[in-house]
Amino acid sequence: VGGDWADEYVYEGYVLHDQVLRAWALHLMAATYDEPAWRAKAALIGQAVEERFWTADAIARGFPLAAYTPTRTFEMFDLATCSLLALSGVAPAVGEAALRWIGDRYLAGGELPPAFAPVIADGDADWPALRRYHLHGFRNRPHEYHNGGIWPIWLGWLALALARHGRLPDLERLRTSLARRLDSVPRYDFEEYLHGLTGAPGGTSGMAYSATGVMLMDAPRAPQRLALLLP
Repeated sequence: VGGDWADEYVYEGYVLHDQVLRAWALHLMAATYDEPAWRAKAALIGQAVEERFWTADAIARGFPLAAYTPTRTFEMFDLATCSLLALSGVAPAVGEAALRWIGDRYLAGGELPPAFAPVIADGDADWPALRRYHLHGFRNRPHEYHNGGIWPIWLGWLALALARHGRLPDLERLRTSLARRLDSVPRYDFEEYLHGLTGAPGGTSGMAYSATGVMLMDAPRAPQRLALLLP
């Protein structure tokens, strides 16, 4: 149980986040070292993503599966993975569809997308596992931490993805919504996340990756920075 950065969240098995990072790394290495075998492998992983994670049900929802096992599919929305998928170009059609869904579901209404949705609450099937799954005390209350918290680092990567796909109105909505949310915080100290409902900062303060997320909001205005990620 647990996957990648969300090490206290309940999903497992074949995790889309892993596949995106692997394919993107192979693509970047192939471009750097001119290695056709790595480029071909990245393309095969992209095809597998479309076949295994972009099912008919996922297409109807508007975003891909987060993970699956032989006995279960994990159908929650995963902002980090959808953002990296769209930015990397690993499976272009899937990434574009996910950005469109994010824009319609959240940005058009002035909302910030959470790390995962929907929130897991007491009474839901996954609540007992989530409630027990922690390292140093339970942090995944509804709308907090991985469980529906809003993470600036992933909003930053979303900004890059929106810029790459030319979704500039959505990008401006994202910037405006985050600026408004941070302006409402009396003293923002780059905490890990913001509460999904109240916007109150939560988690450890002084996090460099949270500061990075805020800075990435303006990175699309400097195309040379994007070029480092997209050779």
